[in-house]
Amino acid sequence: MTKATALLIFLFCCFDLTAQEYYRWTDANGQLHISQSPPAKSVQYEVVTLQQLSKQQLHKPRVEPPVSASAASAVAQQAASQNSSPLDQQVEQLNKKAEVLQQQLDNQRCLSAQKNKAALERQAPVYTTDSTGKQTFLDDDQRAIQLAVAEEDISRFCQSNP
Repeated sequence: MTKATALLIFLFCCFDLTAQEYYRWTDANGQLHISQSPPAKSVQYEVVTLQQLSKQQLHKPRVEPPVSASAASAVAQQAASQNSSPLDQQVEQLNKKAEVLQQQLDNQRCLSAQKNKAALERQAPVYTTDSTGKQTFLDDDQRAIQLAVAEEDISRFCQSNP
């Protein structure tokens, strides 16, 4: 094969690719589509070549479908998160996880305080266990102090719990 033949084949291939027609349209959800086959007859589309596509932006501004008033704040929040940097999005996700974990911890503290209060209000002997495992029984004054602590914890950690 001569250089001239190879060049002609190359030019023919390049010309064929750039001259080929593509169909471009945006669906009801704002998603851009580019295809070699036309969309349904009811869809408005534009015929473009590969050369035109390479010169134009492939992403047109997204057209949002109409939303209800109740979903408007969710859409605004989503748009704000899309416009924020990846680091801001990670911080936001971590803050949400931290809120969930804090709520779970507060729920556990609430249950523990409620159990402690129930145990302290019974007439049975109550003891505490220190870090070495030694058990010490509470006298009436210590019981009253621990009951006050349990009630304070209940008011602090059981605010959102029934």
